[in-house]
Parts: sequence; structure tokens; C-alpha cells
Amino acid sequence: MPRPDTPTIGTPAAAGASSTPTIEAKELLVNPILGFIGLLIWIGIAFWPARVAGRKGHSFILYFLLSLLFFPLSLILAYVAQDRTNVI
Repeated sequence: MPRPDTPTIGTPAAAGASSTPTIEAKELLVNPILGFIGLLIWIGIAFWPARVAGRKGHSFILYFLLSLLFFPLSLILAYVAQDRTNVI
């Protein structure tokens, strides 16, 4: 049996203490879902510098990995990078 001063899911934190918020099941589901959506957006945006660099003849994978860690830097580097596709 849990101690009376520890909160449990869906019940008041302590008997008679209504000022302490309770943890609801809905709150436990919302945070991971928002985190997963944020992760998908983060990975999706990382493709932008990688595609720009790939079209210029640079490594798509290396720019993708760089943009996962340092997006602004990789975006600037991708647009400033020299075009290797027109080299004869």
C-alpha cells in the first residue's frame, strides 16, 4: 500500500489536500505524442540542407547528419558550398 503522502495516478495527492494537482492518464499520453511529432518535424527539416548539398554534388548523408546536430550551420554551408556538378 502506498504511503498517504505520495501521489498516485488519478487520485488526489494527499487525503484532504486539493491544492496538489493529480496526474491524469491524458497528460501521460500527450507529452510522448507531442515529442514524437516534434521529432518527425526535426528530421523532416534536416532534409532541406542535405538536398541542397546533394544537388550541388556534395554528400547527402554527411549534410543530413550535420543538419540533425547543427541545422543553421549546415544550411549556410549548403548554400555557400561550391557546385561540383558542372565541373568538366
